[in-house]
Amino acid sequence: APKGVLVPSASLANHLRAELARGAESESFANVRVVNLPRFAQRLCACLSKTTPSPWNPLLDLLLWELMEDVPPNSPLVALRTISGGPGMLRAAFTDLAESGFGPGELEKLAELANQPELAPRDGDLLRLYARWVQLLEKRNVVWAPLALQRLPEDIEKATDQELAAALGAEERQQPTIYAYGFYDWIDVHLEWLSALSRRVETLVYYPWAGEKGKAHPVFSFAESVLQDLRLRFAFANESSAGESSSGPEEFFLATFPEGNISQKPAFLSYQRAAGARAEAVSAAVRIRTWLDDKNDPLVPEDILVVAPQAKAYAESVQ
Repeated sequence: APKGVLVPSASLANHLRAELARGAESESFANVRVVNLPRFAQRLCACLSKTTPSPWNPLLDLLLWELMEDVPPNSPLVALRTISGGPGMLRAAFTDLAESGFGPGELEKLAELANQPELAPRDGDLLRLYARWVQLLEKRNVVWAPLALQRLPEDIEKATDQELAAALGAEERQQPTIYAYGFYDWIDVHLEWLSALSRRVETLVYYPWAGEKGKAHPVFSFAESVLQDLRLRFAFANESSAGESSSGPEEFFLATFPEGNISQKPAFLSYQRAAGARAEAVSAAVRIRTWLDDKNDPLVPEDILVVAPQAKAYAESVQ
């Protein structure tokens, strides 16, 4: 049966694929698909709605220009007409509003929000312009991916078992399973369709958490509100811990966050002194080469991550 592993980014998807390949060794995995959440939603939406909505295309650009032509001359947004690519600056704002769940059914709510006295005039005009954008798309019968995604929960509920199974890549009598992994938070639109899908298909949600005296460890203090929201949206059959890890780095991190005591330097942690960005880059390169060339326990490149407080300051030295 097909198993879909949903992750928040393409980078994590590639990492999990590599881990699966490494763990499989001589065996093979069939019907295991690791895909980032937006792409999975896009495919599912296309299969169930029988359309292929575009995130953006030239037609939407033309409609956006048409929308801007009707902006009142006293609006703070009218300046976008004279800026090169000005109307295009609205794309991100409109997408954010759509992904927050504002669609054709929330136009009255948008109008109410736009008229709030504490709202800046520019923000109020932006909400009104977005409402007109949604109406224009409906009038011209143009499908826009962020709005199509809002209809996905309804499409999931209306789909027959056979249609839903086919959309998830299942063959006759196969029962697909969905795993959500690596998320710290979700946008509302994705939670809506994922919640609807969980009522039709077995779904497991993995969430990062570590406890301390029955409560969330301070490093995971953000998790309580997110977990509470998930419990309200999903009818979880049960909740369980995936098991405590006893790795040295994890124990050190949890013990010293936010202001723990370091009794002695752990074996896995090393310090290096360097005078300036270039010296730091050279020192890091030497350390990495040492790890790669270790004859007893070498590291592979994909297991090494280099981070910097401000990457731009190190760019020239690294190059």
